[in-house]
Amino acid sequence: MNRHADPAAPWAFVVNPVHAAGLRRLAEASSLLDARGIPYSVSRTTRVREGAEQAAAAVRSGAARLVVIGGDGTVRSTVRGLLSADSGAAPGTVPLLIVPTGTANLFARNLGIRPGPVQPARLFSSRCRSADVGTARVRNRWGRESSEVFLAAAGLGEDARTVMALTDRLKHRLGWPAYLLRGARFLRSPGIRARVRIPGGELDGPVWSVLAGNISRAPAGIRVFPHGGPGSGDLELLVCTPPTLAGWSAIAAYGLGLRSGVPADLAYHRTPRAHLVPASPTAVHLDGEPFPEAVEMDLGIAAGALSVVV
Repeated sequence: MNRHADPAAPWAFVVNPVHAAGLRRLAEASSLLDARGIPYSVSRTTRVREGAEQAAAAVRSGAARLVVIGGDGTVRSTVRGLLSADSGAAPGTVPLLIVPTGTANLFARNLGIRPGPVQPARLFSSRCRSADVGTARVRNRWGRESSEVFLAAAGLGEDARTVMALTDRLKHRLGWPAYLLRGARFLRSPGIRARVRIPGGELDGPVWSVLAGNISRAPAGIRVFPHGGPGSGDLELLVCTPPTLAGWSAIAAYGLGLRSGVPADLAYHRTPRAHLVPASPTAVHLDGEPFPEAVEMDLGIAAGALSVVV
């Protein structure tokens, strides 16, 4: 039997082949499955088919376990396909095993999953953790709406402009510090005007960035959402108003854990949903994937929608 082409195989891989590490992890995992006689299928992502279609097809074919090898973008797209109506699967019924090979791997890191060679104990683990999935509806200036998911963070404002300014080459060369390098150019920005509505409150004014998160920490232990987490059951919303240089110093100290008090330019809210409307079309992002010219974004949470192998 040709395991790599069997569409009805009980295990299915969705692999981003751009990084050499992804192909190495695939070789390691497939060797372990071959040794146990477990059949599997392999689908590679492309710029057009980033994982959602492959994941939905694998689940429809009866995959008992879905293994995604890639970074945050590949994982996000794969989860979108896994949870889509096209897959026919009820939330949490198909275990997802993440093998991180990307730049930041935010969702995986916050679940305690680290990059590195595939270990038999984890590949064949029966331990699963329930994880939340952020939901997003993004409408652009031309009236097109996209129904999406996010696993780590959704952002509007200068945070999203930072994502737009990144190139694949820079990310591959520097890794996650590329975000900090590109973001530095926007520190003096006056931000944008936006309306932010959550249950029980509304803000209409200048913001440097608005972030909704499903994680607690960024790489290097930087504190972003102190009360967030993949299983918290709601979103943590961070509204950053345009800081002065002194304000940025306070924010940096807070992020690095050098001060306990929340800086004046940061406001945190726990919420099941948020409605964001910029005063003019602007970029937003979901787990680092940009959506330009957005005029509205609705955010929510699907609590416990994922079953993640840990």
